[in-house]
Amino acid sequence: MKTKHNAHILFELLLEHILPSKPHFPVDLQRKVNWENGWMNIPVDFNKFIGKPDEDIKLYLSNLGHPIIKKIKNTRNKNGAARIEFGSELAKWYQENFERSENPNVYMINPHTLFICSR
Repeated sequence: MKTKHNAHILFELLLEHILPSKPHFPVDLQRKVNWENGWMNIPVDFNKFIGKPDEDIKLYLSNLGHPIIKKIKNTRNKNGAARIEFGSELAKWYQENFERSENPNVYMINPHTLFICSR
């Protein structure tokens, strides 16, 4: 029982003290490729915070017990911005945790780790 309590405290510290200092951007869930395919286009201004093409990137979702790990791509966007095709697991998570009109923030923990918090 104590472990659950400690995990809850750590999660609160993350939300209140660590995440606000990290670069973050909203994901537009009204875009079909995000909502239905689980893709994520990194805005051009945030490319400097992300790893290099073909490197692994982990996406942690606040209420999912494991990260989704994919490769960073930058050949799909004409402007050279990175795209990560996280796939159906992310699409399902979006649909279970948000309305399509919402724009959840993606926090860039480090060049190879992203985090999204459910409502």
